[in-house]
Amino acid sequence: MSITSSNLPSKAEVESFARGFSCHLGKPLGKGSFGKVYQIHPRIQGPSGSFALKVGDIDSLTIERDIFRHIQQNGNYCKYLVQGLGYLETPSFGALKLSTLSNAQNLERYYLASNRTITVSDYKRISKAALKALQYLHRRGIAHKDLKPNNIIVSPGRSGVRKALLIDLGHAQNQFAHESRPNPSNPLYSSPQAIVDLAQSDPFKADIYALGAVLWEIIAKEPLFVFPEEESCPQNPSEDYLLSNEGKELALSCLGGRRSLKSQEQLDMLGKNYGLDDLVFEEAESWDQHPYYKEFAIETKDAVTPFLQRLIAIEEKERQSAAEALEIFPALEKTTDRLERTKRQVFTQLQVQETARGGFLSQILPSCELKDIVFAAVCCLLLSLCTQALQEA
Repeated sequence: MSITSSNLPSKAEVESFARGFSCHLGKPLGKGSFGKVYQIHPRIQGPSGSFALKVGDIDSLTIERDIFRHIQQNGNYCKYLVQGLGYLETPSFGALKLSTLSNAQNLERYYLASNRTITVSDYKRISKAALKALQYLHRRGIAHKDLKPNNIIVSPGRSGVRKALLIDLGHAQNQFAHESRPNPSNPLYSSPQAIVDLAQSDPFKADIYALGAVLWEIIAKEPLFVFPEEESCPQNPSEDYLLSNEGKELALSCLGGRRSLKSQEQLDMLGKNYGLDDLVFEEAESWDQHPYYKEFAIETKDAVTPFLQRLIAIEEKERQSAAEALEIFPALEKTTDRLERTKRQVFTQLQVQETARGGFLSQILPSCELKDIVFAAVCCLLLSLCTQALQEA
């Protein structure tokens, strides 16, 4: 059952769930077809941590609860993946207590809606966290099946992203349980195989493609999927429509607008495989030629291109697993961005001055932003001038 505005839990019911977890109810964090997510705060001060309360449809939440139980029975938890910390239910609704991050924002809000330019260091931290989380899930036979910018959250710090976390296992599928669950994603983050034949597609490889599409989008500020004709390709098709034969044919015809497709031959191959003919390739700029992407690639000395190439490959057999992608990740991890290099140069200059002044700067410059460093440099210069003036006096 999907939750609608008419059958959402009341505030009193939500507060009752929060009390059941010995917490105070905080602000709403988001909502979806399952219900709502709220911030909650422990009533008694204990170990540090941030928590969320997911309240909604019992059927959906018990499936997610069972996924968490399966994970917990299979070894240590992954710090890059949301944790399920408890479950309660009433005759009408269920509630999950979840881990989250302090001051969390999802990628949609933090990068895409704000038009913030991502740094190489932030990109590496987000990519590594997402891949580690997927590697952890996939090794336990679980496919996420709803990877999109809203389902990766980050905790911003003074110098950029401090942590990243993969969240929302509400559509996850346990392969060992032989479940059959529909793919909730719209074409923006669905692999070609998942769009046209969900039953035959590999859900783990579909997760990888979705992550590649997300990691490309936060660089380019627009989706990897380009709808060739806005009138004929719906931006947010319903789940039922996508799974219908008509929806599959339309979605496949729209694949000509994917930047990861580079030729009519590739589209013909997909159409032939799925019994669809006369699919026309709409010319779309190759994903690695997008101006924002090209600028970012230069920053990484093009280490990002072979990394993404293995995530958004059209053929499933050419798409790498999370573990394989992590093996080539060190080449990207070694790169630094201009801001980091500038910080390092300014620190080097300040350290030379610090040596002559007794080392006090190490006390006031731990992990500062560039503007803080420049301010400290100006203060240092003023201090030097004052000292010189006093000596002359």
